[in-house]
Amino acid sequence: MRILVPVLVLLATAAAGCGGGDAAPAGPPLAWEAITRVQGHRVAWSAPEGGLPLNEEFTVPVQVTAADGTPLEGAAVEFQAEMPGHGHGMLRQPRTVEEGGGRYRVDGVLLHMEGDWVVHLDVIAGGVADRASFEVRVE
Repeated sequence: MRILVPVLVLLATAAAGCGGGDAAPAGPPLAWEAITRVQGHRVAWSAPEGGLPLNEEFTVPVQVTAADGTPLEGAAVEFQAEMPGHGHGMLRQPRTVEEGGGRYRVDGVLLHMEGDWVVHLDVIAGGVADRASFEVRVE
């Protein structure tokens, strides 16, 4: 079963308002964005088509822009997720590959249990570690 309930700002909503003709698809949105706490980087990520798979490895595309709107290149981007109600995180550590133009690909993400997760995207740039967090529910 694949269900995802986002809590933060949704890219899908913003994108639907920009193109004119088509309405946003029904069902849970599959993309999010947030601003990091320290340097104000904009971090956007999306789930695979069909939603976040339960207990199956998947890839997450991430876009990072600096506070001034330019693509952030050369950063270290780390994807982490935890289940605060259970006191544990993921069973595997995903790997991130920089693709250029502020785009990063996170391979090997695995959310192994149903329930409430907090996804953290850590951005380390210019010697400063920064974080954007997202609450999701996987059922």
